[in-house]
Order: sequence, then C-alpha cells, then structure tokens
Amino acid sequence: MSNQMKTILLLLSSFILTNQLLFAQNSITGLIQDQDGNPIPYANAILLHPDDSITQVRGALTDENGGYEFENLIARDYRILAYMMGYNKVYSEIFSIRSREQLELPSIQLSEGVLLKGVEIEGKRPPYQQEIDGLRINVENSIVAAGATALEVLERSPGVVVDRQNNNISLASKEGVNVMINGKLTYMPIASLVQFLGGMSADNINSIKLMTTPPAKYDAEGNGGYIDIQLKKRTDEGLNGSFALSYGYGRGHNTNNNVNLNYRKNKLNLFGSYAFVYRGQEQLFKTNRLFLSDKGTERSSTHNERDPVQQNHNLRFGLDYEISDNTVLGALVSSYDNKWTMDALNTNQIFLNNDLTNVLLSENQERNRWQNLSTNLNLKHQLNDKEWISFDVDYLIFHNENPTDYNNRLFDAENTLLEESLIRSGKVTPLDIWVGKVDYYKQISDKFKLELGAKVVNSAFENDVIVETLESTDWIPDPFLTSNSELSEQIFAGYASTDWKMSAKTSAKIGLRYEYSDSKLDTETEGRVVDRQFGQFFPSVFLSHQFNEQFSSNLSYARRITRPTFREMAPFVYFLDPNTFFAGNAALQPALTDAVKLDLNYKSIFFSVEYAVQDSAIARFQQRFDPVTERLVLASENLKNTKTLSFTIGFPIEITDWWNIRTNAIYYRQENNGYIDNQLTQLQQNYFQFNTNQSFKLSMDMGAELSFFYIGPRLSGTLRFGEMYGLNLGIQKKLGDKGGTLRFNVRDVLNSVMLTGNADVPSQNFIFNGDFDFSQRTFSLSYSRSFGNNKVKVARKRQTGAAEEQRRAN
Repeated sequence: MSNQMKTILLLLSSFILTNQLLFAQNSITGLIQDQDGNPIPYANAILLHPDDSITQVRGALTDENGGYEFENLIARDYRILAYMMGYNKVYSEIFSIRSREQLELPSIQLSEGVLLKGVEIEGKRPPYQQEIDGLRINVENSIVAAGATALEVLERSPGVVVDRQNNNISLASKEGVNVMINGKLTYMPIASLVQFLGGMSADNINSIKLMTTPPAKYDAEGNGGYIDIQLKKRTDEGLNGSFALSYGYGRGHNTNNNVNLNYRKNKLNLFGSYAFVYRGQEQLFKTNRLFLSDKGTERSSTHNERDPVQQNHNLRFGLDYEISDNTVLGALVSSYDNKWTMDALNTNQIFLNNDLTNVLLSENQERNRWQNLSTNLNLKHQLNDKEWISFDVDYLIFHNENPTDYNNRLFDAENTLLEESLIRSGKVTPLDIWVGKVDYYKQISDKFKLELGAKVVNSAFENDVIVETLESTDWIPDPFLTSNSELSEQIFAGYASTDWKMSAKTSAKIGLRYEYSDSKLDTETEGRVVDRQFGQFFPSVFLSHQFNEQFSSNLSYARRITRPTFREMAPFVYFLDPNTFFAGNAALQPALTDAVKLDLNYKSIFFSVEYAVQDSAIARFQQRFDPVTERLVLASENLKNTKTLSFTIGFPIEITDWWNIRTNAIYYRQENNGYIDNQLTQLQQNYFQFNTNQSFKLSMDMGAELSFFYIGPRLSGTLRFGEMYGLNLGIQKKLGDKGGTLRFNVRDVLNSVMLTGNADVPSQNFIFNGDFDFSQRTFSLSYSRSFGNNKVKVARKRQTGAAEEQRRAN
C-alpha cells in the first residue's frame, strides 16, 4: 500500500474517533399503513417544519414493512406528511424531539382516494440527485429523453464518455465500467453491451445511478465502477402497463417502440416488456496516417462513407411467487437479438512526399449480430424481521457472428486500375457463463448491520476468426490474420460488509472482499498462451456525517481490479479497413486501482473530489504500426500507471417558478505513465466536462426542456481524444388524465457530436488522426401512455436480493 493510501486511512480513523466523541443520536421512527392496518411499502414520508407545513426538511420512502426513519435531527418541532398514489394524503400532529432522544411516532393510516397527481409528484424530482454512494439521474419524465436510447442518455450524463467507434464506456475518466439492470449485473461483451444499450428504449428507464466507488458487496471487477439502470416498475393490482411509440429522422430513419405489462394477483406477480429499436442513419469517418520511411514521407488519407442499419429486439419476462409469508421465489428470462449491418465505401489515397501515388477503393458489406439468452432463478427467505438469506443461479448464453466482405480496387495516380482483390473475414464467438451466488443479511442491533456473501463464476469462451483472399477460384487463408482460441475462467469470491451507526450524525460502512481467478487461454497454433491464477483482497470504507439538516459529507476509500477482457486477451484480428486491425494481446495483466473520494452536500448543491491511482492500467486501442506491411494494429496494452484527480460540482438555479436549471461540472487532471518501445513516457492532460439541464413549465399541461453537454480533450494511453459537445431540445404536451403524453424533440441540434482522436509516436515515426461522425441532427415525435388498473396494492414483503454479476465477457 502506498504512503498516500496509508495517510488516507489514518485520516479516516481520526474522522471516526472524533465524531464518536462529539455527537449523540436524535432520531424518529414510524409506520405508514392502510385502513386495515397493513403496511404500505414505498410510501412517501416527508418531514416538515410545522410553521407552514410546506418547508421540507427531509424525505424518505417506507421500507417493506411500511417503516420510515429520520436520523441526525436537530431538537425542535416537526410534523410528517404521508402520501402514496391512490390514497389521500395525511398530516401528522406536530411533535417535538429532544436532545439524545429516539422517538417512535404513532402509525399513520392512509385511506383510499384521490391524491396529488402522481405525475406532478414525480415531475418535481430534479434531473440529478447526489446519494451516499453515487449520483442518480432521473430519466423517467425527461422530455429530451423521449424516443432516445439508454446509450444516448448516458452520453449526456455527468462523467460518462461513450466511445462508439471503439465500443467502449468510461466513467470519471476510467474505463472498465460494469452495467447493471435493476441491480443485476450483465455479462455482456463490451461491444455487445454498447449495442444493447443502443437498442434499449429510454422510455422504459426510471433512473440511472453512477457509482465510482461501490462497496464490498459488489464485484471488485471494473476500475470505472458501476452504472445501474433502473427500469420502470409497477406494484398495482390486476393488469396494467404502458407503451411508447416514436419516429425520428436525421439523414436516415429511426424508430423506438416499447410495451410493458404487469399482472399482479394475490401471491403471483407476472411482468414483461418488449422493445424494438431501429436506427438507419448515415455515418462518416475520416482518418490520416503519416510515417517516415526510407522512401520519404508516406501518408495515407481515408474517407469512409458508412450506411449502417441497426435492428434491436429486446424481450424480458419474469415472475415472483410468494411461497409463504417469508419466502419468495423469482424467475427472470431475458433475451435480445441485435443485428447490425453496413454497406460502406472506403476511399484510401496514398501519398509519397505529398505526391498522390495510388488510390485504394474498398467496398465492404458487414454484418455483426449479437444474440443472448439469460436466465435467473432467485430464492429469498426472510428468517425474521431483521434477517434474510438469498440464493441465485444464473445461466447466460451469447453468440456473435461477424462476417465481412471487402472488394478492393487499386488505381494509380492517373486512375488506371492496377489490381483488384476480394477479401472476406468471419468471426464466430459463442460464450457460456454459469453463476452461483448466496447473500446473507442480519440486523444485529439498531446500530449494527452485517452482510455476508459468496459467489462462483464459470465462463467458457471460443473465438474463431478467419481471413481469406480469393486467388483464382480458391479462398486462401491469411495465417497472420486467422486464429482460433478458447478461454476458460473460474472466479471465486466472498465478502463481508458492516453498516455501523457510530453516533447520531455519523455512520460507517466497512467491507472486505476476496476474489480468486483462474484463467486459461489456448490457441490452435500456439497452444496455451495464458495460464494465470490471481488472488487479491479488496477493502472498502465509507463514512457519512450529517453536520446539520442542510450540510452532510461522505468519505470513501475502495480498491478495485480491472481484469483483461476475453476479447482483449484472445489473439484474434478484426478488420476496421483493409490496412487497420483490432488485435488481442495475451500478455495483458490485471490492473489494480486505489481510490479515495470526498462528497460534500449543502442543500441541493453537491461537491466531490476523487483521487485514484491505477497500477498496470489497461489502455485500449494503442497503435502498433508496421512500416513494412504498412498495417496499423490497434491493441490493448498495460501502462505503468494512471493517476487521476477529479473535482465535481453540481447545483440548481431557480430563475423563476417556471424556469429551473441544474448544472454539473467536472475537472480532471490525468497523468499516464507508459512504455513506448521499452522507454517510459509520461503524458499529462487537464480536461473539463460540463452539462446543464434546463426545464420550463409553459402551462399546467405543457413543458419544455433544454440540455447541453461538453467533454474536453482527454487521454486514453497514448491516444488523445478531442472535445465533444451537443445540444438537445424538447417540448411535451399532456393530453389529459387518460390521453397520454405527446413529445417532440430535436437531438444534436448543432450536429456537433463527433469523436476525434490523434496519436504521435516519434519512436515509430508515426502520426495518426481521425474524425468519426456517428450522430446526426434528429427530429423525433413520440407518444406514450399508461393503461390498466392504477389502484395501488401493498407490495409483497420482498426486497430484491443482492444478485449482482460482473461483466467481463468482452
């Protein structure tokens, strides 16, 4: 452990001891029930100042037993507002809490009836909310998100960078991001994950949570942390659901449609959803490569006109059955079929000492299809009111086919055809994963909670790549570009985590996780190229302190690991164009990250600072240029380390009662220390990320929204990415209580969302730069509506078990 980390842990210890001595506990607890005395989970409990019964001190949702709790309160008078959709709101009597008191309030009973309009309550949620373990982005009622995809929402989120060209996602300037759906991690390859999120309708998303330093119960894999996408849920009795339809145009057509159904009766709850996304918009890539050879200065300039079409079908079906009052059995089946096809014309001009010598025209047809079937079986048993155990078994199947045909024609400077060739490549990748997991929770006392868990993962991966050239009437394989590899991996993990109420205003969450992995990679030509066993402890410490009702702080430390993905290790080669390839690197080593983060929250303003050191950082898409073959190979490589310091601030501004602004800004200072031709090289860069969301209330049933984001120049190993920014506008009209909602929006108004990158490698006399335009200005019209019974029924006494899996299938 570094001296910096030791200093941080000493500060954490001092923080704990100091607050133990200074503060005592003032708290209140209570229950919200229906008229029959049954608990109402997820009801709203609002703590109010009694002077006007409007000013909100704090808010909470009731747990599965209808209970709520407010801690770290100042001694004074309060009252409670309780409400839930489908019930009348109720105010409690005014009560007082004294110093060092734990007050239990009489239960509040809600009667069925007409309450505040649910949409109005939800609409008041801010677009961003800072929570103890991350930042939550509320998507559900966003106007500009209508008709968009989950990937497009992530692109506008604070600290998130989506690299569509290289199918990658980074969070807080760190790669290796895990994505969860409703608290459950996916096992998708990164390329499939980007396409999957690109086919997930934002109309079906409730919120997205960004966690850069997750606690020990989550897998240690993933330097970037976690992104948790919460889909919309309903707990209504009977049959209900919702649907959304949208159509957009912007140099191509797109549509985004989904339907969600839920049926609840007695002990059984059935739920399902289906979404279809179509994207057919033009793309334009431009690249330049310059290198010095014995002939002089050689330059290759490429213009790539792409006409891709993406069709994504996404289906989820599940059920929960209450076997008894204390036992719930759940099953979930999800599947997607993502078919991406493209026709492209690639024009490559070749210059020698600025004189045009050749032109290579390449017409290619590509199909990249990912299919997935995932199943989960969950059993949760409530041992008593303060203790439960949960079991999970998952089986996941992935299959990828990626055939591509290239028709290459070489011309001289006078446009005379010199030669013509046909090349075809194919890649078939099946992947099977088994997961077993058990989690145990016990509330030992009012101040101490314990969580324990264990997990085993078994993965089998095969990658069969072939590249062939037509010679006369025979297809001849290229031995350099053809490979067949198999990888098997087992991961064993266990964790222990405690929640500790140290005082009235200070709480801690301390955890320790251990993970052991055994990875083996075999190739058809070289035999076993990877035989690696790796075990490591991963500690985490979280401290939270409430200075007063308006000011709080969180301090955290965590260690994480980024293992090389299957695709990064497998020695395959994948075409970008006839002279540019993505390749694997069997020598890649895992990367370890130590990170410390401080969050400060004052009213609705949040500020955070984070420092992270990643040893053996994995930098993707590093350039290796072969001047003999004039081929550029992009592969992942280990750096010596990466050091990142970041500052984040978010704050609201209320211009008038009809115009509200929420702004987030992040500053990064990053240092990459790596090796180029065995020489240590240091690259430093400061960059800035900014986004703002402005909402306008035009009338009781009309609203508008404007969002803008900016991402400054940034590093990825030796590759430098340029700035990126985008503007989105939207307006919506509510068509009455049963008429649904109509939305019109314009995404990428400035047509400015473009990925640019460059690399300068003096030791190889090589310079590269490129522009990749994926996004087009798009006009969209969407309509959404809920249907069915909206009379809320008390949810079953069940919480989702900690059924997380990791995503390393990439």
